[in-house]
Amino acid sequence: MNKKEIAKFLAGAFAWETMVHVAIGVNGLAPITIFGFTITSQLNTPLIIFPAVITIFLVYYAWVRK
Repeated sequence: MNKKEIAKFLAGAFAWETMVHVAIGVNGLAPITIFGFTITSQLNTPLIIFPAVITIFLVYYAWVRK
């Protein structure tokens, strides 16, 4: 398996992570406790931004960059 295929898989995983936290924020589910960790609205914001940025870089590397 080459690096670009791994980047494609990881881009999907990080995109999913982003969408889960967007759904938590949009639906007003914060604060929510999962596996003993409490996700507040303030914590949810960086949990949306960081995976989204990583997704953008991975998409660029996997599909755009030659």
